[in-house]
Amino acid sequence: MKAVYLLNYLKRFILLVCLMGLLVSCKNGSPEDIIQPPTASFTVTNDGCTAPCAPTFTSTSQNATSFVWEIDGSQVSTDASFSRQFTTAGTYAIKLTATNKAGSNSSQKTITVNKPGTPVADFGFTGGDCMAPCEVSFTHKATGTITSYLWDFGDKTPTSTEVNPKHTYQQGGTFTVTLTVSGPGGSSQPKTQLVTIKTGMTTGIPTIVWDKTFGGNADDYLSSMLATSDGGFLLGGSSDSDKEGNKSDPYRGSSDMWVVKIDRNGTKVWDKTFGGTGADNISSMLATSDGGFLLGGSSSSGQTGNKSDPNQFGAEDYWVVKIDGSGNKLWDKTFGSRSSDKLSAMVATSDGGFLLGGTTGQFQDGNKAAPTKGGFFDYWVVKIDRNGTKVWDKTFGGNADDYLSSMLATSDGGFLLGGSSPSDQTGDKSEPSIGMGARDYWVVKIDGSGNKVWDKTFGGNRHDNIYSMVATSDGGFLLGGLSESGQTGNKSDPNQFGAEDYWVVKIDGNGTKVWDKTFGGSGGELIYSMVATSDGGFLLGGPSNSDKDGNKSDPKQGDTDYWVVKIDRSGNKLWDKTFGGRSSDYLFSMLATSDSGYLLGVILTQAAMGISPLMPLEVKITGLLKSTSETESAFLSIIDWIYCARLLLQQKRETQSVSLFCCKSGDFSETDHLIPKSAD
Repeated sequence: MKAVYLLNYLKRFILLVCLMGLLVSCKNGSPEDIIQPPTASFTVTNDGCTAPCAPTFTSTSQNATSFVWEIDGSQVSTDASFSRQFTTAGTYAIKLTATNKAGSNSSQKTITVNKPGTPVADFGFTGGDCMAPCEVSFTHKATGTITSYLWDFGDKTPTSTEVNPKHTYQQGGTFTVTLTVSGPGGSSQPKTQLVTIKTGMTTGIPTIVWDKTFGGNADDYLSSMLATSDGGFLLGGSSDSDKEGNKSDPYRGSSDMWVVKIDRNGTKVWDKTFGGTGADNISSMLATSDGGFLLGGSSSSGQTGNKSDPNQFGAEDYWVVKIDGSGNKLWDKTFGSRSSDKLSAMVATSDGGFLLGGTTGQFQDGNKAAPTKGGFFDYWVVKIDRNGTKVWDKTFGGNADDYLSSMLATSDGGFLLGGSSPSDQTGDKSEPSIGMGARDYWVVKIDGSGNKVWDKTFGGNRHDNIYSMVATSDGGFLLGGLSESGQTGNKSDPNQFGAEDYWVVKIDGNGTKVWDKTFGGSGGELIYSMVATSDGGFLLGGPSNSDKDGNKSDPKQGDTDYWVVKIDRSGNKLWDKTFGGRSSDYLFSMLATSDSGYLLGVILTQAAMGISPLMPLEVKITGLLKSTSETESAFLSIIDWIYCARLLLQQKRETQSVSLFCCKSGDFSETDHLIPKSAD
């Protein structure tokens, strides 16, 4: 009886163990002894070679334990990789069968062996993986004796017979590009590669994601913007307003520096006002490595308000204010002479310091150590360390008035200075004036210590002024501004549309001109901001008072609108767009956003109220990458215009419409462009 009981117990125990084993197997997946069939695949090196040649075939199969290779149905190898000598030209079918215990699979390709004398097609390309519309440059790498090239770009556009063509893809997608070359030995086998273009905007109107207005009870001018590390933005300019509207600090003088921090949706986070009893303004801002910001501009204030630097050297000085990430002031510094010194641009330096750039008068005093170069105004650059202590300063100029408006840091540790000059071949200017007394584009390349490397002059027979510069992906630079000139001097574009046009000049890393292009209508246009786009092209932005004529395709909206032009890397216009209301709207700054849009900083005029609030406008590109620009028709200099407007506001607090009238071309004396002839 006990034996029977023990036997039944043992059976139940064994059954329980078996069930537990099955449960474990179910929990852990398929048992280890289940083998999946192989996948068959292989690569070929030296396909399209010229006989005699030996291509190599290499298996890339998965889970295979044995291999069988066939050429035109005949078995030739059982190795995972092998080479085969071909002495006769032709096409050959290569088949690989991969096998394991679970079964087998096959893969087959056709290779080409060319006869001697037949050219072999091959090519590379640059500029792919960009957003449509996008230009791609193709470079042939074909070998052999070649007499003709045939390119098919895969987008149903006409073929090309150029040796190394460029092609603009208007829509996104993946395209099969084919090159066939021919020579005395015959035609090559086609060489194909895939080019991927990102889908850009459709051809519709750009979508305004949001727009916000910031201002108080007087005039507020936006002049600079930058993206912040938290995805938001910092807006900077000047304000004549008291603690009104959405301005939370009272004014301290005739005008103050005003910075507004907004989040990615345009909601104000904080705002701060800096200044003394005089006129203080922001012209440039930089993000600093400690999470703060450097504000740069000009000041006519002494040690008053929250301006703590005791130095006041002349009518206007360079003034820089260091703030932390919350807008609290850490320090401020003043640089200048007893003449007028106006800061226009700043760039960060590789040692953690900063380079300040602008225009200085003829006096060598104050904390300006560099001498004048013969004219009333020169370029003036000041190198400071991370704490605002001056390291060195340099002036550059000729025998007339030279104004610096833009700067760039270059990849070799130096800097590019850009502005305008009527000077002849004197002082630091190595090339003669092209405009015969009118202004030319003048760019100066300096090294990291401020020593001049080279300078170049570009222009025609009338005024040509630089206001913006951007670096290009090929190591060169794009210069942008306004031109009153026709096809004269070294301005080669035959187009002249109005009183002033957008003019862009592409130069290489040594300052040699590559091309130039003109854009505009019958009125006046001025580039004040440029942005490099992800497809290798550029957005040009500025004011325009032209209607739909010239190469401007949109009609005007008001007295002055902001106008954006999209060009490719070769300067060809892809599209343009006009934005504005019934009055005058001025764009002063553009920057790219992290979500493929653009933030446009605009001054909206409300002449009846005497108010011009700051308005950043974010435009989301939802079709062709459309942008926005601004327009300035008949102004001699944007800096002169700002100064003139502020001067009248300081004296009479009149409406901006009066200020603009004051600042039109011809309302300045020839000897000092910063002083209006009259305030009527």
